[in-house]
Amino acid sequence: MATTAMVIVAIVFGVVGLLYWQFPEATRRWFERIQLTRQVVWGLFLLGLAFVMLSSGIPSLILGGAIVLGYAVLYAIYEQPHEIVRDAVGI
Repeated sequence: MATTAMVIVAIVFGVVGLLYWQFPEATRRWFERIQLTRQVVWGLFLLGLAFVMLSSGIPSLILGGAIVLGYAVLYAIYEQPHEIVRDAVGI
């Protein structure tokens, strides 16, 4: 079982290395797109989780939801993710 996993990891590393060697700019661009998509999906998930926590009625969960929303607001102020998305989409 371990050897099968090692073979799969070696194949994945080989394919990624070959792609990066042949198409470095396209590989970087696709990696950035995947990272942006991952960040958007997790961000939306955490915002949804925060609102569920806020509406739970349990004081500790309400506090946790408020902390998550506070982090989201500070992140939006300082990191300006809307600028990153706008630049990636090309608006």
